[in-house]
Amino acid sequence: MNAKPFPAPSASADRDRPVDGVASDRLRQAVSDETVHQYVETSCERLRNAVGDEAMRRYVESYLRLLPERLDSAESAAAAGQRSRAAPLLADLRTGSGMIGAEKLAALAGTAEAALRGRGPVGGAEVDWAQLRTQAETVERALRHTLDELDGDYEPGAGPPNR
Repeated sequence: MNAKPFPAPSASADRDRPVDGVASDRLRQAVSDETVHQYVETSCERLRNAVGDEAMRRYVESYLRLLPERLDSAESAAAAGQRSRAAPLLADLRTGSGMIGAEKLAALAGTAEAALRGRGPVGGAEVDWAQLRTQAETVERALRHTLDELDGDYEPGAGPPNR
């Protein structure tokens, strides 16, 4: 009888195995930060190749400047019951995040937008603003790291900074 060996555990299986609450959370966050950094770096490189260094830099700097304002304004509008004002802000966040490779933030913003518009599987559900902000902070770190690389203020192999 030829028994097939069990497949080796994947990195994600190891990552999801409980270690202790703090160590497990830190490991998940580090993996998440690195993944976000890789997507952002790749997308910024594509954008840079398409429009040049200066235009890419202006776009990223504008995105970073508007990021907290969009989140704050959307959350305030939603809290005030002004869903029709909050939803377009989240649509802008979704679109801009997608352009720079922040796929998870784009998806979260899209889910929040759908919730505020009363559509989709979360129609009318509450928005998880804390999760949106946490992901936005991760994206911000990755983008600042990418800009530092362009400026030459970065040592290769150092990974994304935890600012």
